[in-house]
Amino acid sequence: MLTLLKTQSYTVYVLMLVATGVILFTLRSMAKENRYKLIIDSVSFIIVAGLIIKFTLMLATPKPVLIALAVLLGVLFVLSRLYTFYCTQCNRTSYKPFMRPSTCPKCGKNLYTKKEENNDEL
Repeated sequence: MLTLLKTQSYTVYVLMLVATGVILFTLRSMAKENRYKLIIDSVSFIIVAGLIIKFTLMLATPKPVLIALAVLLGVLFVLSRLYTFYCTQCNRTSYKPFMRPSTCPKCGKNLYTKKEENNDEL
C-alpha cells in the first residue's frame, strides 16, 4: 500500500512538472513585452527548481546532496538571468553563454544602452 502511494505521489509531481511547463511555455509565447518574458522565465525556473528539490526529497536524498543541488540550481538561475538578452525592437530572446551579444541576431539592433556602453569602457 505504501509503495502504491509513493508511486502515485511521484506521478502527481511529474504531472505537475509537465503541466507547469506547458502553462508557462504558453504564457511566455503569448507575452508581448520583454519584462513579462523575464518574469515568466524567472517564475518558471523557480517552480521547476522547487519541484526538482521536492522530488529529490521524496527519494530520501541525503542532506549534502540536497544542499549541493540547491546551490547548483541557484548558480544556474543567476547565470541564466545574466546571459539571457531580450531585443526591444523584435522581441527576440538571445541566450549567449558567458558573453553579451552586441547586436540582436534577428534584426541587428544594438543591445547596449548608452549607460551600459559607458560602464563597459571603464
